[in-house]
Amino acid sequence: MLGFPCAGTSNLGNRLGLADFRSALWGEQFRIIHQCKPAIALIENPAGLLARGMATVLEDLSQIRYVCEWSTIPAYCLGLPHERERVFIIAYADGLFHHQQPTPWADQIGNHITQVRISHEDRSFEPGIREVAFGIPVGVAKGIKGNYDARRAYGLSCSPRQAAVTWKRIDYLCSLLSN
Repeated sequence: MLGFPCAGTSNLGNRLGLADFRSALWGEQFRIIHQCKPAIALIENPAGLLARGMATVLEDLSQIRYVCEWSTIPAYCLGLPHERERVFIIAYADGLFHHQQPTPWADQIGNHITQVRISHEDRSFEPGIREVAFGIPVGVAKGIKGNYDARRAYGLSCSPRQAAVTWKRIDYLCSLLSN
């Protein structure tokens, strides 16, 4: 999975989009995809990408004949205590699935979210969070002891559960290639 720096695309960042020098690293990620031509590429970023760079990402990938599908997956849908929406773009070479057309991701994502959530329901995040966060909830003012650790414990970026939903889709796509 590749995710370029999100300082410009995050809703909490400077909101410069791909014009931010860190988020501009999309250009390097694109160059690598273009040179290496992987069958499937996975790109992850905050939901702010939708308004601050998504059109460029999709256009760039389209120019090198990649088909893209994407979804926004909020952490709370997977049983996590924060919203933190992430955009996952799955890009694959046009014609990769010429023998069998993939079922649209929109038809599968609800089932994938349910499978991942159920598989983690018996593993509570709360005991570890409480130890790290000293009881401080997410979103408290800066400068309060434990704030950064609390946010890290809740997740500063993509949670493994969100990524697991996307990997279920990639697993499905790969199964089409082996048929």
